[in-house]
Amino acid sequence: MTQRIMAPAVFWKTFETWLSDNGGETLLSLLRPGAEKSEIEAVENSFGFSLPDDFRALYSIHNGAFFWPDQENLLSLEEALAETQMRQKAMANSTEPSGPVTETDGNGVPQTWWDNHWFCFTRDGGGNGLAVQCSGDGSASPVVYFDHESGTPSSDASLPHYLANLMSELKSGWYVVRDDTLCTRDQLDEDDEDYAEDQDEWLEEQE
Repeated sequence: MTQRIMAPAVFWKTFETWLSDNGGETLLSLLRPGAEKSEIEAVENSFGFSLPDDFRALYSIHNGAFFWPDQENLLSLEEALAETQMRQKAMANSTEPSGPVTETDGNGVPQTWWDNHWFCFTRDGGGNGLAVQCSGDGSASPVVYFDHESGTPSSDASLPHYLANLMSELKSGWYVVRDDTLCTRDQLDEDDEDYAEDQDEWLEEQE
């Protein structure tokens, strides 16, 4: 089955429309202005790898946001670089035995808690988040869901795949805007008329 993809420019336009149609006018103001080419290049120089072209395109439209679906926020490039370097330093200072990671998933993502080819771009407030795996040549690269405890990340095949999946989640109705916050139905108060405890069960009820 062909996987869905969504280009960054299409995603941002669709996301902004979704927010506007679902009471998220205040959230629209929390999308940062796009990054200049010089800002992106400066981050790449500090990071040591070229960022994927689609990732550069995403950030050229909005350089992060003060919120993000299922995450604490979409980091600005400056914040993302600092988060990435913090994790690189933690890896370098780790006392755990280390060596080449040979096990990868179907998208070529190393099964480890952190890899220095990853560029972190979200955080969830609990030590986990999302990163894009950088090949160095600007080509499409996997989006990594890293977990600081399990050390066995999952992944999407590329940023356009991740964006398409994210938009599908938004359009399913599982996300709602409450008190100028984007949240899932299971995060609502139980007495809220839109509360739902289980996503799969709720989606089945909508069919």
